[in-house]
Amino acid sequence: MGSLSPRTRNAQVDLFQNGDVEFLVATDAIGMGLNLDVTHVAFASDSKYDGRQFRPLTPAEIGQIAGRAGRHMRDGTFGVTGGTDSFDEETIAALEAHDFAPVKQLQWRNRDLDFSSLSALHNSLEVTPEHPALTRVPVATDQRALEFLLRREEGQLANSRERVEMAWACCQIPDFRDISPAAHGEIVTRVFSGLALAGRIDADWIAEQVRFCDNTVATSIRCPTESARFGPGPSFLTAGTGWKTPLTGRKRPERSRTLCPTPCTKAYSAFRRPADQCADASS
Repeated sequence: MGSLSPRTRNAQVDLFQNGDVEFLVATDAIGMGLNLDVTHVAFASDSKYDGRQFRPLTPAEIGQIAGRAGRHMRDGTFGVTGGTDSFDEETIAALEAHDFAPVKQLQWRNRDLDFSSLSALHNSLEVTPEHPALTRVPVATDQRALEFLLRREEGQLANSRERVEMAWACCQIPDFRDISPAAHGEIVTRVFSGLALAGRIDADWIAEQVRFCDNTVATSIRCPTESARFGPGPSFLTAGTGWKTPLTGRKRPERSRTLCPTPCTKAYSAFRRPADQCADASS
């Protein structure tokens, strides 16, 4: 679900919430604020592609994803799919105790932007933080689009503060296609030049771009570029109690833990403490 457009993602969520499907396959993006009627989260992998490299999920990230199971007063469990190595005891203990390493550094980007020119805007985005606990964020999609526009002749249309602000707004158009920075840069450039020269975007052209994203039908992976966008191995989520691994048909792994419905006051409050630790709270 990580690379889907909002409309397609919401359509997939509705299928699950309405009971039309019993399983939902997702990337780690499932842990970012989606509240679903999930009773079990099964990890098919404990690593992810973070846009630069494959790396192991941290215990905090695993906890965020596993926390999708169990809502409010409902129990939830987590585990792994058949053929996937179980989590080690140390990781399980950290998840159940909400004992995660403290955050030592935060990513930061300058918000005091200079709109006097495209070059000045780019320079203001390149400012580094002064506080030792802050580190500059990796180059984001909007900055890459700005850099693309700077190299194009159309960038000369940004000859006033108003035009520079318009160009920056265009650069912040989400890259739902996620094909390549150049492909997204072409779209941003086309939108900005249309607005700057004619005050509007060609209706036929924008309809063609929308049709590309307006596909709610699941299909097989078509090319290596699209395959790379899937990032981490999927997590399998299920509603109901009779869950079996879709890949093997085996019953739920023994590593699945029952979580009590008592909300935890620590981080990841959506996650629940083990039921055997909450006898007093439930009585």
